[in-house]
Amino acid sequence: YAVSAKGRSVEDWKYIIESLYQRVNVKPLLIAETTDVRYLEVFEGIHTYGPIWVKNPEEFYHKFSLKSKYYISNSEFRSGVAYSKIFAATVIPGFYRKQPRRGGEYYREFWVAALKSKPDIILITSWNELHEATEIEPTIECGFKYLRITRRYVEEYKGVKLPTPGKPRLKVEARVLGREVLDGRTVWSISLLISNNGSTALGIKINAGNNGYIEDYYPLNPRRNIVTIPMLDKGQKTKVNIKFFTKNLNNTIITITYYSLDGVEFNMTVKAYERKTARNVTVKGRTTVKQRIAEIKVVFRDRLRVLSKTVYVRNGSLLKLPSEFKIINLNNGTILKLQGFILENGTLIGLGETIRVVKPMVIEASWVRYYKVNIEYPVEYVNVSIIGDRVNSYVRENSTIIIRARIRGLQPLAYYKPVIVVSGRMYENVSKLELRVTKPMVVRVFYRLEINPLGAIILIVLILLILIIVRTVKGMLRFWSIIFISA
Repeated sequence: YAVSAKGRSVEDWKYIIESLYQRVNVKPLLIAETTDVRYLEVFEGIHTYGPIWVKNPEEFYHKFSLKSKYYISNSEFRSGVAYSKIFAATVIPGFYRKQPRRGGEYYREFWVAALKSKPDIILITSWNELHEATEIEPTIECGFKYLRITRRYVEEYKGVKLPTPGKPRLKVEARVLGREVLDGRTVWSISLLISNNGSTALGIKINAGNNGYIEDYYPLNPRRNIVTIPMLDKGQKTKVNIKFFTKNLNNTIITITYYSLDGVEFNMTVKAYERKTARNVTVKGRTTVKQRIAEIKVVFRDRLRVLSKTVYVRNGSLLKLPSEFKIINLNNGTILKLQGFILENGTLIGLGETIRVVKPMVIEASWVRYYKVNIEYPVEYVNVSIIGDRVNSYVRENSTIIIRARIRGLQPLAYYKPVIVVSGRMYENVSKLELRVTKPMVVRVFYRLEINPLGAIILIVLILLILIIVRTVKGMLRFWSIIFISA
């Protein structure tokens, strides 16, 4: 962090890193927090921590990525072997008093700019630095908004669909502990035993109403009639004691709101009432999901937006899925091609097929990524084959590109050697190269003149022999001319 602070130069860090290698005998991967590419002489990559000073994130990360990825150090320049440096882009939702969040729009702008720059790593500032207001963890003010934004763009960056977490299952056992009179006021004591038999429950909020006072956990207001339990994992239990200042316990309601890990809201109500023979508390649970005879929700995910369509059909009816062939261009060297639809059980259904509806279900569109691949090569000496599906100049993700290049113009003294450059990375002395398509690529094959060492040695020996012969002939001619003159 802040590698240039206190006047630390590239040479200072070179000494520090070399000393570290000698001490621990391990070469760690070191990425510097700076925008000065000169530090790439000694570090493996660079990044920024809180780039709130950047006015145009897209332009900044584009230039920053090119400078860092294709930087060639002095030692690499001398050796002729260069390695691509690591570029890490940082996304940030805002900053305390200096940068408003703008309802999540500022965070989205940085994600879009970072993804367009094709970074090796994406850093998030931050998870829970609440004192700087850069957190993305769920909060009372923002809820799960920033986790949902993060999930969407992480899926785009990784090219995967993240699993959906399970639902929490809270169980409440409630009982009346007793009644007493304090300062002329009737006080009822109720105990709630809350347990979780499902997935993790977050942000459990207990509201005891206007007459309630909750003795435990973190209050959300000075009256302490609303408190929150941050988290309750599977198998955990907790007890909450509540006092109600009322003469009549009937129709006293406690509401409990909690969330799953992906922000789905659940609600429960605890209703207390008093009978002549006994005092009881009943617990009624409900969720926000409405039951239907048969509900089909078709979700189209194009990585930029979500288009959802909900239809209601009679139980046992047939539903024909869309048959339209669709391609979405993401304008970053990537396109998405619709290949079918996925049912809740993971079954892949083709375009235009028909399914029978016997229960509520979610059908999600299945997209396949295709990356743009530009290949420049002399066709008379290089053979390129692509194993995988193609759409014009776009190649399906995880396809294989095989490049075969042969030496040409082989002569005793020199020849032309093939050089393959893949997105800035150079491959030499290879006649066959296999590439897996995981991102947009630019491939260029060219030839470089190389001297044949053995041929050069033979040439030098021949030149020396010719010089020796010429010198010997000159000596003999001089000798015979002297003898002739003497005679």
